[in-house]
Amino acid sequence: MTQLIHPELSYAVRGVLLHVYNSLGPMLKEAYYEQAIAIGLEKRGVRCETQKQFEVYDD
Repeated sequence: MTQLIHPELSYAVRGVLLHVYNSLGPMLKEAYYEQAIAIGLEKRGVRCETQKQFEVYDD
């Protein structure tokens, strides 16, 4: 059986994702879901940063 590294965090994130989708429904712009998820996570005490930029280097 798979064991999660952070089960409480996983449960909270998954709950927010389901709540946002069930509340907003399908076919909206991605930005609406992104913002709603960030708000939902913050309400549950989970800090997040949307659209975090990373630099990728090719050797």
